[in-house]
Amino acid sequence: MRHTKVALFFLVVLPTLALAQRGGSGMSRQRGEKSADWNSVDSKAGIKLSNRDIENISPIKLLIDKKKDLKLSDEQVNKLKDLEGKLRETNDLSFKALDSLRRAAQPPMRANDPNNPTSQGDEDRDRMMSARRGFTAVVATIRENYDASAKDALAILDETQQKTATDLLEKQKKDAEEMIRDRMGGRG
Repeated sequence: MRHTKVALFFLVVLPTLALAQRGGSGMSRQRGEKSADWNSVDSKAGIKLSNRDIENISPIKLLIDKKKDLKLSDEQVNKLKDLEGKLRETNDLSFKALDSLRRAAQPPMRANDPNNPTSQGDEDRDRMMSARRGFTAVVATIRENYDASAKDALAILDETQQKTATDLLEKQKKDAEEMIRDRMGGRG
């Protein structure tokens, strides 16, 4: 199952990364322009969901942060920290891919040129949509890894801790879905 996810991940992400690498920084000028039009830059365009946002919805991070509320022993905290380290290793490539996909989903600078309404071509739109789909798929993969790690984490806790932890994790998951939907522009 995990091999299938990894294969799917690379089938979606690698072509998108290749397009992102080819596209450059998006800071190029059109022919004949003497200087870039910095007033037309829209900093709000693109994906607003940051890696930090996604890292903050880690269930293991939540459980460690709530160690007093859960009355965790030092041994349990250490086991959770080990689990968190493994989770970071598992998601490391995914977070790197998100950076490239976020850049690829940005509209090119020339797309904001009011004198040229057709400046955003089909190729740019296709690249942006492909990057957006790839971004969404990578976020879904990370969240699946989070769900699997939450199950492992719950096994470390005793019954009373598990009930409290389950309530905390359900609230976090609901809040995370809302935040992701909002920062992806209603998608996610």
